[in-house]
Amino acid sequence: EGSDNPLDSLLSLVRRRMIDQLRDGDFFTNDVVEIRGRIGSKDNRDLKINGRPSFKLDRREHTVLLILAHFARYAARAKQAGKKQLASFLPVSAIVAILIKLTHEGGLLAGRWPYPIYTDVYRCVNKVRNRLLKEGFNSNIIESNRGAGYRISTPVSNLILGVSQESSEKFWTILFDLALSSSQDIQGRR
Repeated sequence: EGSDNPLDSLLSLVRRRMIDQLRDGDFFTNDVVEIRGRIGSKDNRDLKINGRPSFKLDRREHTVLLILAHFARYAARAKQAGKKQLASFLPVSAIVAILIKLTHEGGLLAGRWPYPIYTDVYRCVNKVRNRLLKEGFNSNIIESNRGAGYRISTPVSNLILGVSQESSEKFWTILFDLALSSSQDIQGRR
């Protein structure tokens, strides 16, 4: 801690920031999660965790993971901008609203996921969790909170998205703004 070496000081700062992120977010893991591939494409739909060999994802698994990862970034950006604190879990109703938008005519998944419903999301999350366990990872990388939804339970700084995903911040912001407002409308009618 009292080292004169600038590298030691930097490493100490990074460790402190990581600990702060873990405490602030109350995450289950500190895993580095890399989601590869573009939404709606067949190329490189992979999940890589902590640098270990990646494994293939089907279209639905890939899509739901991308939605959760981009939501984590969206929530972190809102917090950094000093906007109203967002919930850390994305409601299933919002995930379904995003899927409907993506599968609608002209959407990136048009014709590739007919009539997405809540059960599809539950099944997809369960399938990914089972695959994580089979591959020797913590299935709680996807954390659930009954009634609140799902999230990727690792600090946002540990989420790595393919290059094509990094440039789509505006696309995802619009989707989340629409989905969260419609999700609140649905929740308010219950």
